[in-house]
Amino acid sequence: MATEWFISGNPKKYDCINAFRDLKKIDWKQSTNVEEGDIVYIYVSGEEHAVRLKCKVNKVNIEVPDIDDRKYDLTDEFDGKAGRYMELELIEELEGDLYDRFTLEKHGFLPEQIRALGSIDLKREEAGLLELADSLGVEFLTYSAESLQEISAVSSSSEFVRGVTGVDNVCERAAKRMCPDGVMVQEKVCLNQCTAAFVCGEVMVKFRKEEEER
Repeated sequence: MATEWFISGNPKKYDCINAFRDLKKIDWKQSTNVEEGDIVYIYVSGEEHAVRLKCKVNKVNIEVPDIDDRKYDLTDEFDGKAGRYMELELIEELEGDLYDRFTLEKHGFLPEQIRALGSIDLKREEAGLLELADSLGVEFLTYSAESLQEISAVSSSSEFVRGVTGVDNVCERAAKRMCPDGVMVQEKVCLNQCTAAFVCGEVMVKFRKEEEER
């Protein structure tokens, strides 16, 4: 059974969307134990801020990339010396709304206002989530199944997820655990087996009047 992975791409550094459109296959830096036949979803940051590419892994542990994609390298950082690579083949471009800017804007806030990502301890070392947090410039917090189970109410339950993780709904429970006094503005949403939920918390700004210098 193929494993699904979640990685991120920065379009200010590498034009991954047009690279896949034109070349169909790309040698991408490999930082996890991906296997041939696995599925990789690419979250595109910048103005996109959404999962936009679904790819299949054709080859792994490539030492020297042989696909010429230099025209899409916008910073000359991708010199083929990153260690090991995997060959990704585009399956489809996605138009779903997971982590999409407009999904967030309809609730009155922007991706730049995301303060943290959360999940279960089982996902603590998952490279895709770590890369996503890094691309957003936020913390990635994880919690034990016992801690998540303390959240009393979720919009939906999955016995399959419970069997794997110990809790029936990870994303909503993790969101509420990070921000227990916040409001659930987006219940669990799904895109190709990726799930997310959003909780919005209050922010209080205090101003202090400075005494005039005498």
